[in-house]
Amino acid sequence: MVNASGEFTVVGEAENGELACVLAQQVQPHVILMDVSMPRMNGIVATRWIKDTLPKIVIIGLSVYPSAAVAQDMKAAGASAYLTKEASPEELYQAIRAALTV
Repeated sequence: MVNASGEFTVVGEAENGELACVLAQQVQPHVILMDVSMPRMNGIVATRWIKDTLPKIVIIGLSVYPSAAVAQDMKAAGASAYLTKEASPEELYQAIRAALTV
């Protein structure tokens, strides 16, 4: 969906939180879309680690659960925004654009 926008390019994809941290160091993308429910290391822990290590990377949390508590945990870990996976593509694109202009 992100590549389909024509505006953004996906430069990596991680199947678990540990790999997300490794790829963040290797690729150093502008933005990471972080799933909260990742195996081996959840998205909240991975977000905190990435923001502590690479603070310029913008992280947007994603989850299937519309939980205010999870959103608060992701933001406390350093995420700039939090969306449910039911958000429209345009909402996701707007969140990425907004995060990049900060």
